[in-house]
Amino acid sequence: MSKRIPSYLFHKMSGQARVVMTRPDGTRHTIYLGPYGSAESKERYAEVIKGLSRGTPVEEVKATRSPATTRSLSVNEVILAYWRTARGTTRGRTASRRPN
Repeated sequence: MSKRIPSYLFHKMSGQARVVMTRPDGTRHTIYLGPYGSAESKERYAEVIKGLSRGTPVEEVKATRSPATTRSLSVNEVILAYWRTARGTTRGRTASRRPN
């Protein structure tokens, strides 16, 4: 780990605050902290920095949290969305089958 303090970053896809740290072997480790700009995420960021200053290994630093995600789609919902799109409009006209 370098002596540089990791930055408090914004994860655009989830709206979460995150910290990206480099392990001794050179690989990166991301820790999600909570909603970006919230008091919770700033407290977690402070915990992470304290843990690193004490020499805690990156994997053991507290505050690890997965990014908040939206509800997952079922296979049926994906197929239905595709089907509706496939039979929908094409350039303003209703898509129609051409005779063989």
